[in-house]
Amino acid sequence: MPAFRSVRDGLYGGFDLATTGGDERFACERVPPGDVTLYVSHGEGLPLAHQTVAQVRAGETAQVQIGGQGRLITGRLAMPDGSKVERGARLITCYLATNWKRPAVEPPPDSHDFTGWLRLLDFFDDSEEWRAFERTFGSFPLRAAADGSFTVEDVPPGPYRLSASIVDPPYTGADPLQRLRRTIIALAKEDLNVPEAPGVLPPLDVWIVYLQPNTLIHS
Repeated sequence: MPAFRSVRDGLYGGFDLATTGGDERFACERVPPGDVTLYVSHGEGLPLAHQTVAQVRAGETAQVQIGGQGRLITGRLAMPDGSKVERGARLITCYLATNWKRPAVEPPPDSHDFTGWLRLLDFFDDSEEWRAFERTFGSFPLRAAADGSFTVEDVPPGPYRLSASIVDPPYTGADPLQRLRRTIIALAKEDLNVPEAPGVLPPLDVWIVYLQPNTLIHS
C-alpha cells in the first residue's frame, strides 16, 4: 500500500501489508493524508492486482472497496504460426490496464533534478484532472494456461488495453550474464471495452488475441 504526497503537506513514501479476516475486511492504521494506492496479493511470486486509489483525509477514516464490482474476462493468446504460448518459460508480461483518455493539460517537463521532481509532485497535487485520472487507473494480471487461454477476474466497466509479450527461450549455457539477456520476440496490444450493465453478468469472451512478431528484431 504505497502513498506519495507533495512537500507542501509533507513528502511521504511507504509500504504496508494488511491481511483480511473471515469477512474479507482489513484495516490500516496511521496512514498519512493523501491518495493511497491499494492492491490485492494472490500469493508470493504472483503479480499484484486490482489497483485501487483511496483518498485519505486528516483525522478521518477512509472506506474503500477493492473488487467485487466487475466481471470475468476470458480469451486466448496465440501465435500466427500456431506455436505454443506458454506462461513462465517464455511469457514475461500479460496484463489488462485501464485505457482512459489522458487529461488535456500536460505535466511540466522533467528536468531530471530534485527541483524538477518537486515541481512534478506539486503539479500532480494541484491538478484535479490528473488526480481524477490517476484514481481511475487499474491493472489486472492475466492468468494464462499452458495452451494460451487466459482469465481476468473482477474487471469493472470501462475501456482497457490488453498487453502481452513473450521472450526467446531461456538460455541454458554457462554464461550467467547471458541468462539475463532475453529478447522480446512477439507482442500483442488489443483494445477492448467492458460494457456497463446491471445485474450479474456472464463472462466476457474476447476470443483470440494474436501476438505479432517483434519487427525490431525481425527486420
